[in-house]
Amino acid sequence: MNQTDFYSYLTNYLPADFISNLKNEMNKPPVKGFVLNYHRLSLENLVKANLNLVQDKKIKYLFRYPSELSLGKSIFHEAGGIYIMDPSGVIISSILEVSNKSKLVLDMCAAPGGKTISYAISHPNDLIIANDYSLKRSLELSKNIERMGLGNVVVTNLEPKEFLKDFSNKFDLIILDAPCSGNGMFRKEKKMEEDWSIEKTNKLLLIQDNLLDIANLLLKDGGNLIYSTCSFLKCEDEDRISHFLNKHPNYILDEFPLEDSYYPCKELKASIHLFPNLFLGEGHFISKLKKKGNLELQTFNTNKAKFNTEYNLYTFKINDISYGLTNFDNSILKLKAISYGVKIFDNSKYAKIPFDNNLAHYLDSTSSISLDFNQAKNYLKGEELTIKTDKLDGPNVVSYLGINLGYVNKKRDKLKNCYPKGLRKSNIEF
Repeated sequence: MNQTDFYSYLTNYLPADFISNLKNEMNKPPVKGFVLNYHRLSLENLVKANLNLVQDKKIKYLFRYPSELSLGKSIFHEAGGIYIMDPSGVIISSILEVSNKSKLVLDMCAAPGGKTISYAISHPNDLIIANDYSLKRSLELSKNIERMGLGNVVVTNLEPKEFLKDFSNKFDLIILDAPCSGNGMFRKEKKMEEDWSIEKTNKLLLIQDNLLDIANLLLKDGGNLIYSTCSFLKCEDEDRISHFLNKHPNYILDEFPLEDSYYPCKELKASIHLFPNLFLGEGHFISKLKKKGNLELQTFNTNKAKFNTEYNLYTFKINDISYGLTNFDNSILKLKAISYGVKIFDNSKYAKIPFDNNLAHYLDSTSSISLDFNQAKNYLKGEELTIKTDKLDGPNVVSYLGINLGYVNKKRDKLKNCYPKGLRKSNIEF
């Protein structure tokens, strides 16, 4: 594809000088960012690492970092203290209010998980169903949720219309990051730019409309629907929302605070573009809609789970496997999920200890065995550790800078490594 062919589609609704600035910015390296999982890693310990990070002025759990820094090779990343993602993807969680009351939330197209994770971290009282139609992507989503130690997320692999059977008019909030042509990510993924065409883009419009129609049937009166794409194109963005509003007059645009770096849509209030020449991140479109009516947050029915005071989780069993969620509703059991919050026990035949590694990521680190950097690095490699500690023999959690890494089986001064073989890393640098 020739760049001119793509940018010519923007000339109808963006000034020429703006497009010129956008093109220049799109030829620069992408901005790198992450969200801080402050439930597991404190800001104080993050700052101690002296990594030349820049904390966002408005969104305190959003950070940007130098392109030469390989955070994927850090213990912070490996242990779920941070989640590396495009800063633009964090805006959705920041424009949605945090409440002491719990909401049932659906992220319809959630993989690989950035929007779910940033929302789950910043809205810990809500129960989120993170869904993706692709099995491969859903499995990756589940791994990311587990690594972050999130106890308020259920991961599913369903065609969105399958939710209509048991969840019609059930959700208080729906996030729809719709499949799109991805042109906002061109500088991040060059293959997308090479593969782009207006013909391929037009084939996605019907899919976007269908997903919006399904979201309407799943959303409660008074609830919010967030529609987003990583596209600059009006046909995938403003036109889809206008089409939806004409078809569903029971919706209004629900405004949210604008920042100077947001590009407000002239035709649609409560809708913005994130352009890389204005916002330090990749291209996004976000629109916030509200279904007319008074939102009545239901009281979750929890009688099919037991609240475990030791873990602060509602615990339940699926096929003899024990799981825990920080919030629970009986309707969750109707889902054939890939993962339900926190897996508590390792039921495999050759388990070294009864507890699942997922549980270690969720638990508080105050009673763990603290490791220094070299010990933590060796633990993540799968090595046995020798440490003098007054902890009782048997299963113990080990941690680094307050982040739980996983389990060991202690016998005197020997800590036998229980970190799953499939997760072990030998390339940790800091």
